[in-house]
Amino acid sequence: MRILRSISDSFSTRFLYTLIAGSCLWSIMPVCSVNAQNQPIYNQFFLNPFIYNPAYAGKDPNSMGFFNYRQQWVGIDGAPISYTFLFDTELKKNVSFGIIAQNDTRGVISTSSGQITLGYGIKFSDDQGLRFGLSAGAGTNSLDIDDGFTDAAIQNALDNNFFLLGRVGLNYYYKNYNLSFSIPDIFKRNLISTSSLSPIEIDPLENYIAMASAKIDIVPKTLSFSPNILYRGTSVGTSYVEAVGTFDIKELIWIGGSYRQNYGITGLLGIKVKNYITIGYGYEIPTAKLAGLSNSTHEVQLSIRMGKDKVKEAEEKAARIAAKREKQKLAREAYAKKVADEKAAKAAAAQKELEAKKRAEALEAQKIIDAENRAKAIKEQSEREEHQRVQELEKQRASDAEKAKEEARRIREEREKQLADKEEKKSPVIVETKPIEPVEETPIVVEELKVEEVEPIVETKPDPVVEQKTVVVTKGDDQDELDEDHYVIVGSFNNKEHALKMVNQLKSQGYNTGYGYSTARSRYYVHLHKSSSASEARNERDKYRKMSQFKDAWHLEVQSDDIKELGKAKVAPVEKTPNVTTTESTKAIDTQKPVTIKKGNHMLELDNGHYVVVGAFSNFDNAEKYSDQVFKMGYQNSFGYASAKKLYYIYIHKGESDNDARTRRDQIRKVKSFSKAWYLLVED
Repeated sequence: MRILRSISDSFSTRFLYTLIAGSCLWSIMPVCSVNAQNQPIYNQFFLNPFIYNPAYAGKDPNSMGFFNYRQQWVGIDGAPISYTFLFDTELKKNVSFGIIAQNDTRGVISTSSGQITLGYGIKFSDDQGLRFGLSAGAGTNSLDIDDGFTDAAIQNALDNNFFLLGRVGLNYYYKNYNLSFSIPDIFKRNLISTSSLSPIEIDPLENYIAMASAKIDIVPKTLSFSPNILYRGTSVGTSYVEAVGTFDIKELIWIGGSYRQNYGITGLLGIKVKNYITIGYGYEIPTAKLAGLSNSTHEVQLSIRMGKDKVKEAEEKAARIAAKREKQKLAREAYAKKVADEKAAKAAAAQKELEAKKRAEALEAQKIIDAENRAKAIKEQSEREEHQRVQELEKQRASDAEKAKEEARRIREEREKQLADKEEKKSPVIVETKPIEPVEETPIVVEELKVEEVEPIVETKPDPVVEQKTVVVTKGDDQDELDEDHYVIVGSFNNKEHALKMVNQLKSQGYNTGYGYSTARSRYYVHLHKSSSASEARNERDKYRKMSQFKDAWHLEVQSDDIKELGKAKVAPVEKTPNVTTTESTKAIDTQKPVTIKKGNHMLELDNGHYVVVGAFSNFDNAEKYSDQVFKMGYQNSFGYASAKKLYYIYIHKGESDNDARTRRDQIRKVKSFSKAWYLLVED
């Protein structure tokens, strides 16, 4: 261009235009006819690889706008100037959209183009996948010369000024590593020959771009290094390799450089403003090959995030969910510890109560033995005293009889003596003596002392129960413990022997009866009916109540400890959740078969497993609120997303087998609040 400025003003304007056009095309096209016109060069392609490869459209979940300005060889008239605008966004999951518009000016030649891009991604896992992109559009060339200029070569270039554009690309990513390949021009088209200004055909398969990149954390969230390497292959111009390396400081500032084969080096610098605006600058240093051009090249790139930061929102949501899960985990652990402590305290209390019961039984048995021994001792003492009294009476009777005989003998002897004396003095006189009446012996009757035994058995009245309600107790571990069933109770005792006595009495009357112990009530219960059905037990109870002997019969239900624990928690009233959609459990579901779905790839996706579900919501906030309500009711729970149903499921139990899930589901249904709980199976 400096030579052109020295040309004499005597040349005609027509010749000057011809010389300017020819010189620009001749000098610029060795560098730009293939590279610039086919696909411009960008120093900061690493900020948004979408500029080279359509597969990168929508890779950032946020909607992004990019503007790139490149001024080559500043200070030289007619030097190349490029303006590029890009926009890309994620339309919906795995589908993206993008726009790219470009304008390149090289001397009197100006090229404008625009393309629309559609992209699609396939995820192999949360951090691995494959993305595809396809662009299509059109472009036009124009020459800034006098309308009256009729040079044949220039006119030929103007006649071929419209052309179709298209790009196709592929990107594989794993964590922070990327490999990509793109064809920058999929339509065959003609470029202007640098020697004759005539069109030449370009084969799209002979022009391609391959890129590889990575991000390496040196100090997490403080310092990282990002290497990039690019290879551009072409059949028209010169293929080359370009390497770029940048250091990112706290994700706010980056600094680095690049080297392009057969061209030179570039310094790079950039800054992020509030995670909203990004400004980058590149400065190309001239090389020996271009020593005739002392001017440098500048490139500025501006990017703007449009709308909310979806990445930050997703991270905050994930952090909130993680914190909530950690909180629930701690609550579950505390609850499990509380249950374990209560169970241990209950077991200790039961053991203490059992020992007290055994001591009471031993004391009662000892009292009976002592009473029997006292009664025996009293009886023996009474017998001894009675025997002694009888002996004394017999002795007294014998003594009295002997005295009576002795008195009768004395009187008889005395009379005989008196008669003898009279006979000696007088004539004999017959004296009639009245015979002595014998003393009648009165037999002594000894009455046997009877000792009446005291009956130690004391029956207790049945437990007070509500007329029509069922008394529910938890099964304990006593050797006589009642099994898990429904009973019609007709007797309740503290003492086992008393319960057995009633059983024997009822059996003697023809009743089929039995008895058992309840650790929860510390009672022995006598029952006339035992059934696994509550309704059947209540019907039998009502029949027996019609008999006057069993008018106080009542219904007892013995449950396992797990069901009792599940049903008893009522910590706080449940508030109604606004705008909650109908839960899956209330729909028409076959309650015996599991609902089977395929596992998706949502960030909150349910893992493979067997779940007992108590609620399903299309809205995350509603699912979160209902999960809190279930937790306040005393039930440990969690929730996750099912892509197949597009619902969040709240589940109380996750099992490893079909039988485990069915058993737990049936247990949970016994709680009124979860009577419609159902079984969900998630598999690949």
